[in-house]
Amino acid sequence: MNSKITLAISQTVNTSQLQGWYNRFQRDEVVAHWRKIKGKMHFHVHLHVSGGHFLLDICASVKYFIFCKELPVVLNAFIYGDKNLFNDYPELQEALDWVYFHSNILEFNKVQCWGPLKDACASSSGSHKEGKQGGLPINDGTP
Repeated sequence: MNSKITLAISQTVNTSQLQGWYNRFQRDEVVAHWRKIKGKMHFHVHLHVSGGHFLLDICASVKYFIFCKELPVVLNAFIYGDKNLFNDYPELQEALDWVYFHSNILEFNKVQCWGPLKDACASSSGSHKEGKQGGLPINDGTP
C-alpha cells in the first residue's frame, strides 16, 4: 500500500514479481488479464485482500477499502500503459470489468462487476455491483 504504481504488461504473469518476503507480506499487487467469454472480451482484475499472513487478516477491511477507492486509478494506468492496444481496439473499453477480491475472510472474498472498463475507470467506491458472477468462478487460477 504505497503511493507508487509500477506497471508491467506481458502475455504471461511474471510470478517472480509476486514472490519474496516483502510481496508475501505487502501483497498490494494488482494482476489483470483479458478473457474471451461467449465471444465478448472481459477484463479480469485480481486483488489480494488477506490470507497468507496474520497481519494481512488484521488489516483486511482497510485493504479492501483502499483497493475499492484506488482501483479506478489503477485501471486508468492499465489503459495508459497499453494505449496502443486501446487505440487499435477501442471497443475493449466497453469490456466488462470483473474484480476478484481474494481473501480468507468471507466478507471480503468476492467478485464484483464494475461494468464497462471505461465506466470503471471513472467510478467511485460503491458504484459497482456484487452478486451475479455471470457464470464466472471466483477462483480462476490467477494469483
